[in-house]
Amino acid sequence: MSDHHAWVKEALIQWSVWADARDKGALGYPSVNLLARSGGRSASTDHIPVGLQQAEAVDAVVSHLRRHDGALWCVLMCAYLGDPRVRQHRRRVLGASDIGKALYMHRDTVLRKLRQAEEWVGAALQAQARGAEEQRRA
Repeated sequence: MSDHHAWVKEALIQWSVWADARDKGALGYPSVNLLARSGGRSASTDHIPVGLQQAEAVDAVVSHLRRHDGALWCVLMCAYLGDPRVRQHRRRVLGASDIGKALYMHRDTVLRKLRQAEEWVGAALQAQARGAEEQRRA
């Protein structure tokens, strides 16, 4: 796996944590009462390990992917957040075989589409970064 692809996967993983917290209505508020924390640190994942701007940028790109190619978007969602056709509280992240069963695709097709979706997100994020850099220079 190239460094670029690893970076994209890490950005998507961090985005998925942020998006999951957003979908549960937990952004800005800890999921554990302050008094329930031991040593000032919660045992749960009540923090968002990604900057808000980065998460929103990835979220915008993923939303654009949905309009661009619904099948790639659905595979990406299943892999990082869970099947979007399932209610949020019952959703779970799926592996390639389970995505294939859910979407009636062969596992190899799922892996190919997931790689395409990740590459598409990476290219879109790079294009955004180049655009922002050009605006700063102007």
